Amino acid sequence: MKVLIVDQNINTRESLTLGLNNSKKEFAVFYANDGVDALSLLQEEVKIDLIISDLNLPRMGGISLLEILRKSKSTVSFILFSSEAPEKLSQISKSLQLSGWFLKSFSSTMELNTKDIIKRLEGFSDQLSALKEYESLKS
Repeated sequence: MKVLIVDQNINTRESLTLGLNNSKKEFAVFYANDGVDALSLLQEEVKIDLIISDLNLPRMGGISLLEILRKSKSTVSFILFSSEAPEKLSQISKSLQLSGWFLKSFSSTMELNTKDIIKRLEGFSDQLSALKEYESLKS
C-alpha cells in the first residue's frame, strides 16, 4: 500500500514511518510538508492508496487538501490526524468522504504514540485490499 504522510513535523513523519516499516503489512511511504506539496506529488502520477494528513499545516491544511481532491473527483482514501478534533467532523466525514480521523497523542517524552494508529492502519490496509479485490471481480 502506498501511503502519503502530509505533515511538516519531521518527528511525526519519522514516528509514523518507523511504525509502518515495523508493521506486519507492507507500506511504501511518501512525504509532503503541506497540502501544496502533496498536490505537486500527486500530479507527478504517483498512485497513492492512502493519504494521512495533519489538520493544520502551512500554506494548505488537511481539509483544504481533501476538498481539492474531491472536487477533482479523486477517490483516494484520506485520513486526518490532529491534536484536536476538527469542527463539524461528522459533516466533513460525510460530505468529503473522509476515511477516518486519528488523535495525535504524545507520550510524556513528547513522542508520538503510534501503536494504536499503526494497528488501525493495518486494519484499514486489509479493508482496502478486500475492496480492490471485490472491484476487480466485478469487472
